[in-house]
Amino acid sequence: MLRRTAPLLLLIAITHSVFSQNSSIRPSISISIGPSFPLDDFGRSDLHDNGSGFAGIGSALNLAYIHPLNKNLGLVLSGSGQMNPINTKTLETEFNDLRFSPSTIYFGIFGPTLLPTIKYEHWKFEKGSWWASNIMAGIQLSTEPSKTDITFYTRILFGVAYLSMPEFKGESQTDTLIASFTQNGSDGFGFSYGFGAGINYSLNKKTFLLANLGWIGTANIKLKEITSTFVTVKNPGNPGNMVVTSQSTMGDGKQTLQALNVTFGIGLRL
Repeated sequence: MLRRTAPLLLLIAITHSVFSQNSSIRPSISISIGPSFPLDDFGRSDLHDNGSGFAGIGSALNLAYIHPLNKNLGLVLSGSGQMNPINTKTLETEFNDLRFSPSTIYFGIFGPTLLPTIKYEHWKFEKGSWWASNIMAGIQLSTEPSKTDITFYTRILFGVAYLSMPEFKGESQTDTLIASFTQNGSDGFGFSYGFGAGINYSLNKKTFLLANLGWIGTANIKLKEITSTFVTVKNPGNPGNMVVTSQSTMGDGKQTLQALNVTFGIGLRL
């Protein structure tokens, strides 16, 4: 009987020893906010580049749960969101320099068209914003706390992203001509990945301050049922001679998201 129970008692003793050694390493939660800097195609402003997102500098929010496996390795569950406004100034500049075809609409995010031949100026676009959220999981490597209560860490994460494209709505107006461009918003889901590095500073045994530098990227996210409409009104002040033309295109688009988010916040050890 003793021979049968000895291995079980040994396993219980080893398990108890491992958990006793890690009892001082506690899980933690944190929240941080800061600026979001769009990168690559997401932040590019070129109507002739199909991937340009015309996204500007925005803001980001990050929530994280860390479950330590030992003093240097832990599991991470992260939820984040960001908002990046349309860079209307560069969008207006691009439209001012663009020449439109009498029979074709062109908007860079969603594909090429025939060479345009007509130019409209004095474009003004309404404000709007891209919205994105991510749920990701991964691992974290960290240093042991120093005498100054500072810890450095790096993370690698993978998960799912949601991306919402804003409505684009602009107008060019003169005394004899009004031209308008509208494009409905859309949204979609896609694969996401991220890398991060940061620093924690312990205020006491329970709370700490943090600064995090996080890079987020996605695969191409499909944006369904996008309709672009271009309308011109000639002689708008003369109803008898007013001429209205309208052109529309419909199709699916795609967009990648890449951003560098710099956040600062506070954490709590559970």
